[in-house]
Amino acid sequence: MRADRGVDRDSHAERQRERERFAGGLPGYHDPLAGFGGAPPARAPVVLAAAGAPVAFTVGIALLAAIAIIDIAVIVRRKRRGEPG
Repeated sequence: MRADRGVDRDSHAERQRERERFAGGLPGYHDPLAGFGGAPPARAPVVLAAAGAPVAFTVGIALLAAIAIIDIAVIVRRKRRGEPG
């Protein structure tokens, strides 16, 4: 019976080490650009999300600016043709 407890403690310690190892994330996991250009791989999805947020914001603003420019161009064209409004 004593040997069973020893095995249980070892497996518990092993599981605990695995949990600690995975808690911080694995290098390069879900990071398609891990190591690209000499950059270190991301350690957590939060890092990837934080890096992606400014890119998404910039793309969104650029898209809105393009729509506004097209809209103004259509309005100016219609005004030159003499359309009311």
